[in-house]
Amino acid sequence: NRGAFDAMLQDWVDAAAKEKAPFALAMVDLDDFKRINDTYGHPVGDRVIVAAARLLEGAAGAGEVAARFGGEEFALLLRTPSVAKAKHRVVALLESLPPSFQYEVDGRKSFVSFSFSGGVTAWTAGDTAESIVKRADEALYDAKRRGKKRVETRPQTFLRGLMGG
Repeated sequence: NRGAFDAMLQDWVDAAAKEKAPFALAMVDLDDFKRINDTYGHPVGDRVIVAAARLLEGAAGAGEVAARFGGEEFALLLRTPSVAKAKHRVVALLESLPPSFQYEVDGRKSFVSFSFSGGVTAWTAGDTAESIVKRADEALYDAKRRGKKRVETRPQTFLRGLMGG
């Protein structure tokens, strides 16, 4: 999945540069995932990963991409050129999380809840696949530092673009 995502991201970057078809990238990371594994066990942690993947996949529109990036981190390629609109979509997704998810182990029904943090940026001229992922990751780390269960943005500035960041 990661290799396929990397190839798709490169295609999107190439298309954006050639056809002036900008897009947004959102990086999403499950909050306190280690606690879920430690508290409920790895089989439940695996189910949380699947639930998150399905949620993100359902949020991707036609021609958009949701992919597992690694561990408990996911990426969304969104066909919106606006950081604000992309953030709005990811915030709406975060707010749509149910209070808990039901799972069953040994015939017993139980519940687990989870949240995520997100980082959003948009492609701008001069971006590479690496630079846009780096910027979205920086925004994601901002969200984690600011309390988790939130979405932050990192728009590309003209000066940063000139400096290669």
